[in-house]
Amino acid sequence: MIGFSIATTALVALGVAWSWVIILVGVLFAALLAFIAIVGDLPMVILTVLSAMAGASTIIGGAMLLFGVVDLADFTSGATTQRLDDAWWWYAIYVVLVIMGITAQVRTVGRLSASMRQSWREAGGRELRIT
Repeated sequence: MIGFSIATTALVALGVAWSWVIILVGVLFAALLAFIAIVGDLPMVILTVLSAMAGASTIIGGAMLLFGVVDLADFTSGATTQRLDDAWWWYAIYVVLVIMGITAQVRTVGRLSASMRQSWREAGGRELRIT
């Protein structure tokens, strides 16, 4: 999912209008990234950045559908890439979402590696003391 989302988003952003090429490259990149992640034991920081990028791509695509910027029929034609060329602010929103996704994941990973008492204290709970 992460590799497919990133590859298809990049191709659409580059203006590739052939939907079959976008899908084919997305599937190939997804398989390659999955293989590299498993065999190469990718560091958590790389997976965090990639998943934030994939999440931002999915949110932007959903928002574009929700607000009527693109229609489902546009995904079978080159209209989606033409509309993206006209709206630079979608790219700005994408960058903001990626940064927010990385930040949220780093905070979550930090909490997961902390002890139970540290996590509770950071969440605003009172520390229990057993005497």
